[in-house]
Amino acid sequence: SDLVDADGHLWTWGFNDAGQLGDGTTEDKSIPTQIGGDSDWSEPISSRQYDWTPQWWSPTSSFYNCALKISGSLWCAGDNWSGNFGNGTKWNASQTFIRSGGDSATYQRVSVGDGFMCGIRSGADSGTLWCWGAGVGRGSAVPVQVGEDGSWASVEVGEDHACALKS
Repeated sequence: SDLVDADGHLWTWGFNDAGQLGDGTTEDKSIPTQIGGDSDWSEPISSRQYDWTPQWWSPTSSFYNCALKISGSLWCAGDNWSGNFGNGTKWNASQTFIRSGGDSATYQRVSVGDGFMCGIRSGADSGTLWCWGAGVGRGSAVPVQVGEDGSWASVEVGEDHACALKS
């Protein structure tokens, strides 16, 4: 699990077998642990590991976690098995939060699924929809724009699907 406190600090806790808590270890944490000293985090985004058993629906069992900073930059930690970090790599894990979703891209909204993500960009590409990871083409490790429209308002990703609404 993860949260951003009122002062903009990122806190994580739970299972950490893939380094998904971003604290530089693979040790599980039963209490919230502050990640670094940055105070410019805006929104935590936990992935979900889908399985038919109910206990797997908890974000604390996810294999990677991501968070947005106030600037709109996306950062992820944990398992990157399918290119789900969108940084051009696959199969590597990071035990600390690294820049994700494209080198200089910023996002107003991001949703994560089982090995892939979709996000609506802010800035120069504001309102455009991008997806990356498993199931995007043959599994893209870099963001791929969905269509050419720039009027996307929201996106939600599930186990193996994504739905988005236009404004």
